[in-house]
Amino acid sequence: AEPGGISRRKGSLSPKTMAKLLFAFAALCLFAYCNADCSALDKLLVKQQWADAYGTGRTRIEFGQSLWRAIFAKAPDSKKLFGRVKGHDINSPDFKAHIARVYGGLDRLISILDDDDSLKADLDHLSHQHKEMKIPASYFDVLRASLAEVLFAKLGHDFHRQAWEDCLTVITSGIQKLL
Repeated sequence: AEPGGISRRKGSLSPKTMAKLLFAFAALCLFAYCNADCSALDKLLVKQQWADAYGTGRTRIEFGQSLWRAIFAKAPDSKKLFGRVKGHDINSPDFKAHIARVYGGLDRLISILDDDDSLKADLDHLSHQHKEMKIPASYFDVLRASLAEVLFAKLGHDFHRQAWEDCLTVITSGIQKLL
């Protein structure tokens, strides 16, 4: 074989070079598999961490208010979309009810992450709903970033950022589909 692993026969590789290429290909496949969007392990982690963060009663609303503070800080213009629920006052009963509805929907979506058909149907419904409300797709990127921020604040170093990013991207891109 010539230097570089190519034999004298035009285009054939030496066994050593072929083994290196096969190893590199296998490593690349393993990397791709481990980094698949919202894997089964990611779904389990997200569900478990959501149960920890979501809480109950008053703490759930406070957690929701943290999310909306983060959203409004990143996208102040988005407040105008929430006039009907008094988005200018996140402490109002109307906005707290809105928080409960949004978090209830998010809880539902997270609970069906591993049921592809139900998840797709729910995301299609939400995409149509938000299209009718004329919600810009970019606000779902803000939602995803803001939720990651408040989850990290709530969960600390136990927060699995990549699992959340992958699974929230599935959710938000499903809603953004028609926007």
